[in-house]
Amino acid sequence: MRSEVTTITPERPYKPKEQPMNHAIETLTRQAETSENNAPIWRKEGNETQAQLAEQTAKECRAAVEVLSKV
Repeated sequence: MRSEVTTITPERPYKPKEQPMNHAIETLTRQAETSENNAPIWRKEGNETQAQLAEQTAKECRAAVEVLSKV
């Protein structure tokens, strides 16, 4: 089995391996932010049900981020 060697240069800086949950945390955070942004828009358009769903989604995403941050 051949081992791959990576040379560190300014064009290819060292990047430590990410923690396993970082991608999930980033995705959930982005979804929470999007939902928090959209809730008042839905409400302004008169769609209270969708606004409440967006708020609930944001709340659940934030809770998931809190749990995953401890892993």
